[in-house]
Amino acid sequence: ISYDPVVIENIKVEPGKTLTLNIPLSSATQQLEGVSVVARRIQHTDVSLISSIKTAELVVSGVSAQQISRSQDRDASQVVRRIPGVTVIDNRFVVVRGLNERYNAVMLNDINAPSMEDDVRSFSFDVIPSGQLERMMVYKSPSAELPGDFAGGVIKIFTKSIPDRNGLEVSFTAGYEPATTFKDFYGPERYSGHWTGFNNGAYDMPAGIPDRLSSVRNEEELKRLGNSFKNNWVPEKNMAMFNQSASVSGFFNQPVGSVTLGHFTSVNYSNSYSFEEVDRYDYNAYNYIDNVALPIYWFNDYRYKQTIRVGALHNYGFRFSPNHSVEIKNLFNQNGSYEYIDRGGHDYDFGYFPSNHGFQQLYRTIYSGQLGGKHDFFDKRTEVTWAGGYGFSRREMPDYKRYRSDLPEQGRDRSEAEL
Repeated sequence: ISYDPVVIENIKVEPGKTLTLNIPLSSATQQLEGVSVVARRIQHTDVSLISSIKTAELVVSGVSAQQISRSQDRDASQVVRRIPGVTVIDNRFVVVRGLNERYNAVMLNDINAPSMEDDVRSFSFDVIPSGQLERMMVYKSPSAELPGDFAGGVIKIFTKSIPDRNGLEVSFTAGYEPATTFKDFYGPERYSGHWTGFNNGAYDMPAGIPDRLSSVRNEEELKRLGNSFKNNWVPEKNMAMFNQSASVSGFFNQPVGSVTLGHFTSVNYSNSYSFEEVDRYDYNAYNYIDNVALPIYWFNDYRYKQTIRVGALHNYGFRFSPNHSVEIKNLFNQNGSYEYIDRGGHDYDFGYFPSNHGFQQLYRTIYSGQLGGKHDFFDKRTEVTWAGGYGFSRREMPDYKRYRSDLPEQGRDRSEAEL
């Protein structure tokens, strides 16, 4: 780095003369220790996502939290449809390479996600708000580290975990739908707590209803049981407001002694309205002689739907050293939807104008709790990851009812006027 110091004493310089000294210098050397730079890999950026796709030995696509933040996507179903080769049905279920949800595996933080249906394996992507996502990956080819019970693909959902900075984020968005906002909005009768999206029991069966009504022989008892049901067959008229969503997220990364503690908590709420006018047609076999297709029916549906979502994410992470970390992840989401359908039109086969009505309340709940860790041994030549979790999902559809009234073709209603 430099030279060893040299001290020369007793130098005498005479007046008017030049003194020249040849002083040999020896190089000074010093052995420096190596410098190690250790940092946690960031997973939510576009660069990290592209790097993961490049290094993967599989056919994989994905979307990062950075991409999600630049979009207006409200939930995971809207996010995943941006991935090539993925189609979303009914705004909930994912189709990968043409195969429906039962042939695709869904993993939530590397743990199998609970099914949202009682008779088929399927995960409803609309129950997870987009603000809770760190990244989503879709694997379309088999590999040893993936489950083997899929034919279309494996969708991995990763929620936000140990942050790399401290902060508090508050967001609020409002959307205007030209065909819906500030227009008349019809739906099932609203009860207290409707705005929470939880089932408060208002639509449940009355107390005392037997499992089998056929077991009741007394006509007076049947009449009493029938009168115990709510007489709520008329849609309630309200005004559709703005589609709103709000979230509050707090995160910090702080050393506690020799352990680094990371924490991420997010609470979100959304309330959205939608109105659709749907035409449904069906025809008999084409008549090539008369060159005409005879219609079977034409139905015109007015569909009103309100969806309320409430969710919370609560994750902890403990980093004991650069090589050892443990994470605790909790995800809870509640989704309540209220739908009313008013059907008109013309049934040509049976010769009537329908005036049909349907009411539906659907409540879906999902909870996922996980404990996992990552450990590196032998100078990071061996990596061990482990995880265990508990998943819970519930689907309730109380007081689903439909009724119909048919006007003969000699009568008139809004459907005939539109014809």
